Amino acid sequence: MLRVLLVLCCALAAAVSLNACSNKEDDLYLKAKPLPPLEVPPDLVSPRSDPDLAVPRVAAAGVPGAPPAASVQRDGSRRWLVAVGASAEILSRLKAFLEQSGWTVERFDRVEGIVTTAWRPASDPALRTIRRHRLRWLVEAGRVADTSEIYLVHESLQREAGASEEAWRAGESDPLLEAQWLDRFKTYLSGSPAFPGR
Repeated sequence: MLRVLLVLCCALAAAVSLNACSNKEDDLYLKAKPLPPLEVPPDLVSPRSDPDLAVPRVAAAGVPGAPPAASVQRDGSRRWLVAVGASAEILSRLKAFLEQSGWTVERFDRVEGIVTTAWRPASDPALRTIRRHRLRWLVEAGRVADTSEIYLVHESLQREAGASEEAWRAGESDPLLEAQWLDRFKTYLSGSPAFPGR
């Protein structure tokens, strides 16, 4: 009997709460008329903006309002730069950048747009192998007028410690190293100092 009384009380409480939610007095907002828009009082004057406080727009190239000197493009795992400037100009700047970064330029071909560095040791004393690596760059005219596309491939060679000079074999390229050097060259093109790297 107590159980039935408890169920009836719960049902009655649910019915009362549902009836309270559907009260017609809560729909008064639907009948309300819109008020006129707010007006600014005549004695309130908006302050003039001070030109000394304006924040200037500065692009990566350091010239206000100018487009960035270079941007990184991606297609899956492939990365390359698109830079503002003709290929011949970008090639010259690339050569200067590599030399400032400590690389020796072994091949500089303006016609083909190829810049290749000399092999450089990259040994790790903890490993039993000796490594060498170099960077191969390709600069070609971009799809948009007065732009260039810059591609980079990292190449490596390795041999066992103590093996003869003829025992060099091709190693794997390092996509992370490629991305770092593309970013460094992008920074160099923007007018910021390049990060010296070895």
